Amino acid sequence: MFITSIDFFSSDEQRAKWMPGAKSLKITGCYAQTELGHGSNVQGLETTFTLDMETDEWVIHTPNSTATKFWPGSLGISANHAVVYGRCIANGNDYGVKPFFVQIRDFENHMPLKGVEVGDLGPKLGYNCMENGYLSFDHVRCPRTNLMERFGKVTKEGDFEMNGDPRILYNIMVITRTNIIRDSSVSLKIALVVATRYAVCRRQFKTLPDSPDQERKLIDYQTHMQIIGTNLANYLVFALLAQRIKTLSIESNKLAKEKNSFKLIHILHHLTAGFKSMVTQYTYKGIDELR
Repeated sequence: MFITSIDFFSSDEQRAKWMPGAKSLKITGCYAQTELGHGSNVQGLETTFTLDMETDEWVIHTPNSTATKFWPGSLGISANHAVVYGRCIANGNDYGVKPFFVQIRDFENHMPLKGVEVGDLGPKLGYNCMENGYLSFDHVRCPRTNLMERFGKVTKEGDFEMNGDPRILYNIMVITRTNIIRDSSVSLKIALVVATRYAVCRRQFKTLPDSPDQERKLIDYQTHMQIIGTNLANYLVFALLAQRIKTLSIESNKLAKEKNSFKLIHILHHLTAGFKSMVTQYTYKGIDELR
């Protein structure tokens, strides 16, 4: 999500500045959108970026506990930068939620920068290779040009210049949900391969009428086949679903980049939000049944 955000939201000049470091992993980053009080409701986010026109800097602040960034992956331990979503305030005007490129840890010792409070949320049920974290700011500063400027920028005078539709902010979430749907289908497939191979090799109970000395394969039992068959059907549907949504997502990105059209983002936002929940639930249940 971090590199995708740089690629999608940055101007050409910003991409040239940030992308080499991100691809070489000198810059390790995360996508800091979700707050303790708000998740997918992007317009409800409370973190503020207020332009100080005297110093030409953004002052980043977490005004209350519910504005704490909460749950972003890679934030807990790994990230030294973050794409932070917050309210863009300039010259007394609130221009809504925008993405900003923010350094949060020191390059030399990896300690949090002054005014930054960041940490790990600890273990959870599954996906422990991804360390989720929390993040808050106490009047931290970053350059005005760290507002990601592809679809809008703020001048030194505090004027906001819009270059596209603000709904583009939802696009990274759509891409990520699409990947989760795809990855869930792959996880279910792997579990199916393991369980099915075991079921055609493992034998239990001498119940074969024409071979009293040989035990029956697990896969020959209807209750066993019902579990494998049901989850195999689910996997096929999820894989085809992920492929279709991916196609729509690619088309949506192309329309946004080339024609400044956002007509597919609305439906993709709803489809991916619903299917992400459904597919992950069925995948979790299916893997547990197969286990």
